[in-house]
Amino acid sequence: MHPSGRYFQDAAGKPMFLLGYYNWAAVPDGSFIDHPSRYAEMIERGKTYRLNYIRISLGVNRFTDKTQPPSWDGQPTPTPFTYEDGKADLDRWDAVFWDGLRAQCTLARKNGVLVHISLFDGADIRGGREAYRYVNSFWNPKNQTRDFYPDPDGNGNGNIDEDGEFYQTDAFNGNREIGYYQRRLIDKALNETVTFDNVLYEIGNELLSSSTVWNTAVAGYLHTKTEKAVTQNGGNLGAKVNGWAQHSANTPAEVKARVAAIVGQGYPAWEDPDGPALCNVDVSPDDLRQAAWYSFTGGAAGWGGFTVDFWTGGPGFNKEKAAYYRNLRRFIRETGARFWMMTPRHDLVSDNGVNSCLANPGKEYIAYILRHDRAVLDLTAAEGKINYKIYNPCTGKWTNRRSVIGGASHTFDKPAGADDWVIYISR
Repeated sequence: MHPSGRYFQDAAGKPMFLLGYYNWAAVPDGSFIDHPSRYAEMIERGKTYRLNYIRISLGVNRFTDKTQPPSWDGQPTPTPFTYEDGKADLDRWDAVFWDGLRAQCTLARKNGVLVHISLFDGADIRGGREAYRYVNSFWNPKNQTRDFYPDPDGNGNGNIDEDGEFYQTDAFNGNREIGYYQRRLIDKALNETVTFDNVLYEIGNELLSSSTVWNTAVAGYLHTKTEKAVTQNGGNLGAKVNGWAQHSANTPAEVKARVAAIVGQGYPAWEDPDGPALCNVDVSPDDLRQAAWYSFTGGAAGWGGFTVDFWTGGPGFNKEKAAYYRNLRRFIRETGARFWMMTPRHDLVSDNGVNSCLANPGKEYIAYILRHDRAVLDLTAAEGKINYKIYNPCTGKWTNRRSVIGGASHTFDKPAGADDWVIYISR
């Protein structure tokens, strides 16, 4: 975690704004869950667009030609544990799975991509009958080669995303029963990936009913093994996590509002559209562009770009969306903006209900203007002459550099042909 408390940093200590894919797929390349998504494709296709982030879940259930839904190619998908006669042996690792994970980390490192490894997965231990649920989970004793621990589903409702079921703090701390195998998975993941300088960890995806004490225990255990960042997604916030992500926003406006509520708590935080309407196949590229800029100018650690583009029926890699993300990465690179020294200061821009501003007052300002022909920025803190340019996030084009005199508010005009626009001011 960068000392700013709002971003992650690379191995050289450079702070990063993360932009890429927050998606689901089979870990080894060449295997498919119920749709044709591939992490390798996301990494390789994204490199042209300077995407620098991908999230990989280790908790996705096994799919076969007999699961509902079945695997996309009819072949069984590897999981962390070896399967024998359709049952998981929690004492044996599946080498294909772990070789695949290392291969994805290697490919990502080659292409300048940070890998966010999600250790557990709440979606695959919740109630329901489809292959994504507890009925098909390798954590379910009914799907195991022997009784490795008592059935955690104490109330028999087919859902162990519940405190005291998957989240048994005493068992985890005591390294026994289900906690023993949770630790084994953590240890294996670290042994396979901790030497990669482009990896950080997430306790789990959507662990919605996880308790504070369990999350604290898991994060604390990880910190005894690695200095890398440990984040959390869903549940009750643990005391030792280094980042927070949530899946709540359905619109760009909700991204802006929800980011404002979670940023600035002393750890990186961001919003991802996994589940809400922003991940739908018909979501507008304009909406995703706006959401990404709201994230950046709201001080979020990144924007994950989860969509169903790579799922069955999806269009596959979407160049228009990726180009909009590239334009945001280009803005950061071409300005050299020191966003880690800036904080959300929406009060400095006019109509800040829809516009956003990230600023180090007096020195540097980034104002995202959604649709107004004119915008006013309060530059009272800036002394003397200060330079500005205006950026078109659709085209990646700049206006010529100009200057204004600080010490007062100034009005800026939208460039011709722009939809949303960005004002960049610095010395």
